[in-house]
Amino acid sequence: MTNAFPSKSATNSLRRSRPPGENELVGAFQLISEAALLVDVGHDSVVQATPAFLKLTAYAINEVVGRPPREFFPDLPEQTLAGEAAFHTLLERRGRSPLAVRVTPKNLDVDGSWRALLCRPHEDPQRLAAQQMERFRDALAHIDLLPLPRDTQAAQETLVRVAEIIRALFDAGAVGIYRVAPGGLYFAGLARGGDSTLLPDQVSMADQMRLTHPFIWRPGRRVQTELHRQARMAGLSLLASAPLGTQGLLLIAARQPDPVIYQEETLPVIAERVNSLLRVYEHLAELRAQLQAAESRLRIWQLAAENVKEGILFLGPDLTVRQMNPAAEWMLGYAEWEVLGQPVENVLIGPDGLTPALQDALEGVPTHNLGLIALHRRSGQSFPVEMQVIPVPTAGEDGSDRSLAVMVGFRDVSAHEEIRQRTQQLEQRAVLGEVTAVFAHEVRNPINNISTGLQLLQVKLPENDANQENIARLINDCQRLNHLMESVLNFSRQAAHKFEEVDLGALLRRLLDRWHPRMNKVNINCFFHCDAAVPHVLGDPRSLEQVFTNLISNAVDAMSGQGGGSLAVRVTPLASPPGGLPQVEVTVSDTGPGIPDEIRERIFEPFVTTKVQGTGLGLAITKRIVTAHRGSIQVNSFPGGTVFYVRLSAYQGE
Repeated sequence: MTNAFPSKSATNSLRRSRPPGENELVGAFQLISEAALLVDVGHDSVVQATPAFLKLTAYAINEVVGRPPREFFPDLPEQTLAGEAAFHTLLERRGRSPLAVRVTPKNLDVDGSWRALLCRPHEDPQRLAAQQMERFRDALAHIDLLPLPRDTQAAQETLVRVAEIIRALFDAGAVGIYRVAPGGLYFAGLARGGDSTLLPDQVSMADQMRLTHPFIWRPGRRVQTELHRQARMAGLSLLASAPLGTQGLLLIAARQPDPVIYQEETLPVIAERVNSLLRVYEHLAELRAQLQAAESRLRIWQLAAENVKEGILFLGPDLTVRQMNPAAEWMLGYAEWEVLGQPVENVLIGPDGLTPALQDALEGVPTHNLGLIALHRRSGQSFPVEMQVIPVPTAGEDGSDRSLAVMVGFRDVSAHEEIRQRTQQLEQRAVLGEVTAVFAHEVRNPINNISTGLQLLQVKLPENDANQENIARLINDCQRLNHLMESVLNFSRQAAHKFEEVDLGALLRRLLDRWHPRMNKVNINCFFHCDAAVPHVLGDPRSLEQVFTNLISNAVDAMSGQGGGSLAVRVTPLASPPGGLPQVEVTVSDTGPGIPDEIRERIFEPFVTTKVQGTGLGLAITKRIVTAHRGSIQVNSFPGGTVFYVRLSAYQGE
């Protein structure tokens, strides 16, 4: 410590004709912050005491001034009055035990007439070491008790708290924790505590390579790194450094004259603890990144499992259901919560080859295709599926793979199977149609020959011959067979339609006019209505005429058997469906007996008819023509009436 009163200034003042008075000395001595006494050596008495001394001893100022200094320092040596060497002694205090202090004498003039006795409490070295060790343990415990951070921001805040704990431990001005920056060109500051201006933002690799061991730099020691040079220029009283493994550095800086740095061996312990924290935080960050990636993959797989059309079941090693996706719930008819923990054989009912495949999966052998098998829904309904059984392996404690789960995937192929069967039926029908066409073509010639022969025989025989009735009946049968063969040929023959703009209202009026005489004979009233805004349609006039001729003919035949009725034909425009073209709807209604329920769903199939003498091909040909026109035909029948709905696309120009 520098003198409170420099020797040169005091000497000059005392040599003046007017020396400083008591007020001046007292005022100057009060500037000293430490515990001290101002002694008049010649009179061996205390002239003044600092407030710190009075607080330390519990004496009042009037109890101190004028008394010999040895009353306060009983062991005050004689050489104290001559030199300035510090010494240890005891300080008497009011109502307290003597205090061990370290006394430093300071001369205030050249001849030593005025002297200041500066005293600082001197603690027992063992006690001080014990206190320091206690602080050290408390600091380590405080660091160990810090909670693990949940994210990067929390880790940064925790490291700042660690830096503050270390700063308080060492009574330092600033503490910095550095880590290798991305790219490895320098060490960037992770966290700093205290006065951040005492430490740099980054440390060069060259400095870190020289600071491979704990080191405490103080003024007067050799400058080894750029950090030490900067510390000297900044006026630091201390710069301690310790490596944090190979990827980090701990820096402690101070401006005060004597910060508490216990021993250089203390630094490695603190550095190792900080390095352990950094490794834990980095490992946690890696685990969080892996967890986020795993959660992202899991969300993707869950989303896929929830939206795929294939049913998926996850089974445990005991072959009980652990998870089931919505598609499996829909196909099997179970809710997931109903089957959790249930044996798989209670849920997947039906397939015989499933049990061996599950046992193979537990041994790590997948079965990618069990073939076409039948499963049963909760209701008991059977449906065909394609099934696969896949093991889900995971690494065991010994490093080997062991199956912890089995995935059973199955796909409902009912629609595909129905399409396959339908296609097979269509192929069979196509072959049958070709055979039927050939057969009808070949049979027509013999029928015509038989009919011609019968007609010649009818002419040659007398009119009153008994065979005339048989011949007439045979000729009628030949005509009926010929009509049947003609219908078969029309149904099996692919007609070539010539599409053009057709006025459907005019076509139906002409057709009904031709049917009017016949309907009058069987007592049928005809009603026709065509909206004024009905557009023309795109179609083949001859084919469309055949469609409505078949519908009108069926209606007239149905009502003729019950003595008459009413026929209504209505033509109306329809609004355009979403994404489609405008359409025209024609309804043909009759008040006949209706279509029986047992054949209503199959009325448009070949050879299905309600007429005794009918062929069952009229409506089948009608549906084929309407379909070729990209239209639709539907029927609604009930006791006392039948309505056919024919929809055709409106004409949109060339």
